[in-house]
Amino acid sequence: MLRVCLYIFAFACACVTLGQQPQVSVNLDLWPMARADRDGKFRFHWYDDVGHHSVVSVTMLTEVGFRAFVSQRLELISGDADNEYLNEFYIEDTGYWRVGKQQLPFGLESLERELVTAARADTRFALGGWPLKIAWCGGNVGLPTGYVARVGRAFGLSIASGRHFGVSGLAFQEVRRPEDSPGRGRGYREMYGADFTQRLGSLRFECEWVRTRRGHSEEDVDNDFGLARLVYVLNGERSLALTLVRDFDAGLDYYRLRHSLLVHERLETYQQVRWRKGSVNEASIGLRVRF
Repeated sequence: MLRVCLYIFAFACACVTLGQQPQVSVNLDLWPMARADRDGKFRFHWYDDVGHHSVVSVTMLTEVGFRAFVSQRLELISGDADNEYLNEFYIEDTGYWRVGKQQLPFGLESLERELVTAARADTRFALGGWPLKIAWCGGNVGLPTGYVARVGRAFGLSIASGRHFGVSGLAFQEVRRPEDSPGRGRGYREMYGADFTQRLGSLRFECEWVRTRRGHSEEDVDNDFGLARLVYVLNGERSLALTLVRDFDAGLDYYRLRHSLLVHERLETYQQVRWRKGSVNEASIGLRVRF
């Protein structure tokens, strides 16, 4: 919490120095979850089973359009390589650049999803004018270091090159629990991806392919993952999502069925089942509450 206060104080001082009067808002985004695992044990966490953290956050907007955001986790994921309570902190000129701890711009941010200290630029690719996000990340031993980029709109291509990609408790959560992340010093030196999203009325189809290469240990083997997800939204309040992920190295298929209901604009409930090889791995229920 001390680090959060220091970041907020530093940004506020900078605003005062520049003669700015920032608009400040404080919010809560809670993801409480109860989960029954295959071993028969029941667990409660302040994050859901794909790694969305419950956070308290502070947002500041300046008169000239700069935005600062800081969020603090309520609970850490056991064994997570990112073992600090500070979830995100960054300053940005929205649509142009962002500096601080943030989510890396890779694919659908579903398979490869990590929060890392980085400097990101948002621009357009020279050929075709496609949106391009490119980030350089680093600064923490054993965590992702290097560069990550995604180009495209509904169809996109991504690349990550450097060290230790895929170590976060948020990464590859379609094929492992948040608590099963490999930890610092592991991961991959290279990742490649392609993704596609298509909407048709109440249906949304997503697909993604991610290739991992040059692992840091014998356990971090070269692999390919394929994801397909179909989401059906009814009246903007109820949704049903079916996700299939293929682990080509292990020859395994993972399935996830999630039902969500928007009870109020600030309250959402969900029920979820995950299974593979014809048997249920885990079942969970949870909420998302925003203030």
